[in-house]
Amino acid sequence: MADLLPINATKQERDLSNSVARIENIPVDIRDLWNPDKCPVVFLPWLAWSLSVDLWKDSWPEETKRAVIKASIEIHSHKGTPWAVEKYMEAIGISAEVLEWFEYNGDPYKFKVRTGIGASETAYLDMLEAVAVSKNTRSHLDSVVFHSTLESPAFTGGAVRSGSVQHIPVHFNVSSEPSRFYLGAGVRQADIIHINLPDTELSVEPLGLFFGGAVQVTDIITIGGTNA
Repeated sequence: MADLLPINATKQERDLSNSVARIENIPVDIRDLWNPDKCPVVFLPWLAWSLSVDLWKDSWPEETKRAVIKASIEIHSHKGTPWAVEKYMEAIGISAEVLEWFEYNGDPYKFKVRTGIGASETAYLDMLEAVAVSKNTRSHLDSVVFHSTLESPAFTGGAVRSGSVQHIPVHFNVSSEPSRFYLGAGVRQADIIHINLPDTELSVEPLGLFFGGAVQVTDIITIGGTNA
């Protein structure tokens, strides 16, 4: 690259010119350094600093670090609001809801954070720090409420016996499914009979959908006639 500096350029100016002239040899695209999704992991702390990320832990997994950086500008634009508190906790992987004092008849200018149960001690401490750096100065955290939903399914069942009896007075070649025993509470059962002449073949195809309980389905075929 041609040197365009004047003859009276200082050594510092020439050194800077030489450094910039080799910028294309740097293995990292400069544009990627400002992209939270593409920035190399080793440079993420500096990107976080440049975007004024208020809470940072080197122990966080990579996806959490990138999420916090991506959310930083939006959080700063709403900082001091319940939304900003919820957004910061979402960025560090904690789903939570902020309840202000008038929503639960609490003391003025206090608020609660409600979140699902199961957070580790580390995640709990991170949550408290996230609240501290994103809330407004006036408001104070009243408590953290952990809640969970327990499901206790109930099962019911019964016993159902279903069958069909068919009498055919001529000679047939017959194929039938054997008796079957199912466990279930809901029953859907159907018999489909196909008769084709003159070959005279009979097929019985049961179709069933069974849940819970006890169900027995039996098909009984009686053949009558000369050679039956």
